[in-house]
Amino acid sequence: MRSRTKPSALLKIWPRWKAPKYCTQPLKWSWARSSSRKLAGPPHPRSREGENSHSPVSKQLVWQAYKRVKANRGAAGVDGESLEVFDKGLKGNLYKIWNRMASGSYFPPPVRRVEIPENNGGTRPLGIPTVGDRIAQTVVKMLLEPLVEPHFHKDSYGYRPGSSALDAVGTARMRCWRADWVIDLDIKGFFDNLGVWIRL
Repeated sequence: MRSRTKPSALLKIWPRWKAPKYCTQPLKWSWARSSSRKLAGPPHPRSREGENSHSPVSKQLVWQAYKRVKANRGAAGVDGESLEVFDKGLKGNLYKIWNRMASGSYFPPPVRRVEIPENNGGTRPLGIPTVGDRIAQTVVKMLLEPLVEPHFHKDSYGYRPGSSALDAVGTARMRCWRADWVIDLDIKGFFDNLGVWIRL
């Protein structure tokens, strides 16, 4: 029988989850785990046999994530499967995503790389995940976003719900009345040269 590490042993090895530098406070992994279970809600009294009621990934959550991905459209990933093809086997495809995520056995497939031309004549690499992986990513986003969102800095506007570039421009315009100087900077190829563990 394959042995599994108990959660208590994992907490001893990794007692605190280190939040990114742009977060104002570190998060306790135990708190995040319990909060994610609250988001999932109690198990349905008529849940089918074999359904993992202790996992925060519910079938309803996967269905909501699918509807978001479908609304955003998007191109096919490395497997060449479009949303139309995915919908033909929708029930089985969604069940496979839920089953693997709920059991902790989900592994993302490779990402299709596309070169996007830029104004300076160069190109910028863009990764296009498969339809199924986009759904899995949306599930994770829906679980983690309510937990980490309160810890972001108030001046962080990128990729946050209810915030946009127009909000950042409005704040900058208001502050221009208080100061007569501006710092404008950009890091060339920032995400291309930053280690993945530093980003996490």
